[in-house]
Amino acid sequence: MAAGRIVTQGSLVADAHGLTLASVDDGRVQAAIRASYAFNRRRVVSSVTLAEVLRGTSRDANLHRALGNFDTIPADDEIAGLAGRLLRVAPHRSKSKSRTIDAVVCATALLRAPRPIAILTSAATDIEPMLDGAPGVKVIMLK
Repeated sequence: MAAGRIVTQGSLVADAHGLTLASVDDGRVQAAIRASYAFNRRRVVSSVTLAEVLRGTSRDANLHRALGNFDTIPADDEIAGLAGRLLRVAPHRSKSKSRTIDAVVCATALLRAPRPIAILTSAATDIEPMLDGAPGVKVIMLK
């Protein structure tokens, strides 16, 4: 290994709920973030997650503080294409209108986050079928 090179050992991916809980210092999410630093894991959010949570209000200050812990990954053509395929093959288990965004979060994790991956979400019933048992990916349900 070259001097100064950082080896990433997995990833922590947050959806909108995970990022929101990080912004209010939720103990479980903060523990996951601290552990990700301790184990040199990459912390990732999809750029579309920002559209879900940022509203141009004073609440955004805490979200921007929380975002300082994460790399924001743009949703490019490759991510969008995989998200569409995930939507096609995953059963529709909920009436959630954010299913497309959930698919983009999953595609971002699968394509841009080093494994093992832990995904912080409150939408496990939508996200787990999209991942279809992908190796090295764990969904952590948040309330």
